[in-house]
Amino acid sequence: MELTTLGANIESSSFKNYGSSHIDMVVGADSTADDDREDEEIQLQWAAIERLPTFKRLRTSLFEKTGNDELQGKKLVTDVTKLGGVERHLFIEKLINHTENDNLKLLQRLKERIDRVNVELPTVEVRYNNVSVEAECEIVQGKPLPTLWNSLTSSFSVTRDRLL
Repeated sequence: MELTTLGANIESSSFKNYGSSHIDMVVGADSTADDDREDEEIQLQWAAIERLPTFKRLRTSLFEKTGNDELQGKKLVTDVTKLGGVERHLFIEKLINHTENDNLKLLQRLKERIDRVNVELPTVEVRYNNVSVEAECEIVQGKPLPTLWNSLTSSFSVTRDRLL
């Protein structure tokens, strides 16, 4: 099944049509009902992706449509291998941000759980006796930072000094 056909089938599903006419009849619940309908549409789209063969499923995701047309802000089933440069960059940024948020939520929940049961985490204390640290830092034109540029400049200046 072609991905564009799959996306069109999902968008024109009978659930979407039923949900919009049903929600219009409910008074005072427009915003929450719209949010619920969008969530259910997204769940239907993910279900359609899960039914794809494994190879296509790995390359397929929901991508938020951008632009000035009526589909702006809607999530569409998209083959991520066919994304343009800007779209690919946005997609990866969203994935990275989502992963960071997931890790943060996991750590916060773990901390809350540990605090709730008043468990003290084990700690490790490291002590050193008679420790001394020596370091050499060659300042290149007033910039002691170990950047790639400063390293190259330093190596060229050392080579130049040896030749002279």
